[in-house]
Amino acid sequence: MDWRYELKLGPNGKYGLYDNKQEEWLDDCIYDQVKKPVAKDDISTLGVLFSKLVCQNGKWGVFSLHPQRLSITIPCEYDDILYDLRIGTDGWWLLKKDGEWGAYRISQERIVIPFSSDDIDEVIDKCKVVENLRQ
Repeated sequence: MDWRYELKLGPNGKYGLYDNKQEEWLDDCIYDQVKKPVAKDDISTLGVLFSKLVCQNGKWGVFSLHPQRLSITIPCEYDDILYDLRIGTDGWWLLKKDGEWGAYRISQERIVIPFSSDDIDEVIDKCKVVENLRQ
């Protein structure tokens, strides 16, 4: 599959947004690393097909490569980021900051579970409670 947009290694040794069709840089190359989202327990990450994890100054964030939203969706402020689709239909980003986990709900575009535990499974359980409240 050919992607029109990608986070590509630039001439300065950092990654930036590149338009393959127009063959031009759309943004400054500011990211140190780029990788595919990592799912907790190796669950499929199909739900985040257009997302990439980006690292800037040792902190991770999420960048959307969806053609209608080419931008950073979660700022580079986190020590670790995992994706978990098992929690509910929306999908959740599990974020680690200063040794504690919290959760970002994709459909609400915000942190729903505050950073309060060093146990990721405890945070996942809180996400499930939130999901059950919707039903």
